[in-house]
Amino acid sequence: MEDRQFSILETSVLEVASSDNDSVTYTFDHELHAKILLENLNKMQKHKSKKEHFLTNVEVYGLDGVAIPFHAVVLAACSTTIKDSLTNNFADFNGELVVPYMASAGVSVLRDFAYGDNVTITHSSVGEAVKIAKLYNIDDLQSLCEVRTNMFNGLLDN
Repeated sequence: MEDRQFSILETSVLEVASSDNDSVTYTFDHELHAKILLENLNKMQKHKSKKEHFLTNVEVYGLDGVAIPFHAVVLAACSTTIKDSLTNNFADFNGELVVPYMASAGVSVLRDFAYGDNVTITHSSVGEAVKIAKLYNIDDLQSLCEVRTNMFNGLLDN
């Protein structure tokens, strides 16, 4: 993957002028627009420099103490439970979210789910991933984990 910021202007753009030519409305390809924004957020989240990490404002910790940086708005978009927690307790919020009884494998799956257009759920991470999905009411992630668990159980039954 290239280490550059993608531009929304690299997508196809529909330009429509108003009838009096006083304004122009630009419409971007919706799917590509969303993908570029997500890729750029993903790169900022993964970036190792303090300058880029400054833009992440939440560190999520598992039991093993590994901190994974997130953008609060991305977490809130994935989970209304996290959104409510962040907004209702904002005055007390110190930028850390500790996930109880959770190894960083589950937090890593959450990161991939939140920031990527693909998520890898392994036999060793599915238990932690389903815990975090249930804890924060992330139904889509929980469904993926259940499908993966059923697949693993089917393989074990054969």
